[in-house]
Amino acid sequence: MRMTALCAEPIRAHCYRGSNHTGTHLEKGETFELIKMKEDEQGTKRLKVKARDGTVGYIRAKAAHTRPKYRVLKRGVVREGQDRQSGEVGEVEKGMVIVCEESSQEWSVNKMGVEVEQTRVRFEHNHVSGWVSVHARDGSDILQLMGL
Repeated sequence: MRMTALCAEPIRAHCYRGSNHTGTHLEKGETFELIKMKEDEQGTKRLKVKARDGTVGYIRAKAAHTRPKYRVLKRGVVREGQDRQSGEVGEVEKGMVIVCEESSQEWSVNKMGVEVEQTRVRFEHNHVSGWVSVHARDGSDILQLMGL
């Protein structure tokens, strides 16, 4: 299951509190893959996760959230799949609030030759289901993170 970090959080090598850090930190809003949930010896819930860079380790469960909300700032195309080339299935309109069911991040090179991160979210809202970009190709915001 894809999840989103609520805050910056170090990934630890093992489930227990004093475990060494792996050297990888999740940043607020970054997505990761949940592998399983486990309690440490003090009863704190920990998540075994896989970060985008492939690092596997543990974070505190309260540092993660599965369904962030976004406010639509301007009209955007909703696509059938994660790929920008997939078919159009609808649009999001300014003022809508959508709940992210899943997210995807990838790197691409924009028209100016600059490498940029592209985040896309999958949602279902009023009979529209699909993927929309957080940022337009020109770099302007389509979606604004409201809360996690």
